[in-house]
Amino acid sequence: MDTAKPFKNIKITIGVNRMCLALSYSYEKKIFITHFTDDDATVLIKTNKGLLQTIKWGRRLDEKGKLPLGGWISQELKAKGIYDKFFPKEVKICAIKFMEQDVQGRCVWSDITAGWYLQGLLLQERDERRVYLVTFTPEKHDTPFTRWPIISAG
Repeated sequence: MDTAKPFKNIKITIGVNRMCLALSYSYEKKIFITHFTDDDATVLIKTNKGLLQTIKWGRRLDEKGKLPLGGWISQELKAKGIYDKFFPKEVKICAIKFMEQDVQGRCVWSDITAGWYLQGLLLQERDERRVYLVTFTPEKHDTPFTRWPIISAG
């Protein structure tokens, strides 16, 4: 088993007027920061065939569609097959860092080590296709987070 750490460091940033859940990725020699609350929020994925593409990140309350609301899927619900009706496909979300909110509402940016990916799940309902981050609930009671994305090696 690889013992490398999936993130380089953690930096706390106090969020202002924005839900604090975001990703940063590099694509076509540009750096993008996308917040889930943005109407046009996309993530960069690497398909099983090795292709890179940007795709809509989850579904917001004001968006029509049949796919689940939100931008995250717990690994527990995924394992139970709750989303099987949406033809789930595991994808690698390419990111250089991500932002999560701690239990006190502070935004925390975490860098991702090169060669590691956030685990994503691509769901589809007819022409509607969206990617969701797969998360888990930390078992330790002394962690400042109630969920954390699954980070995997290349």
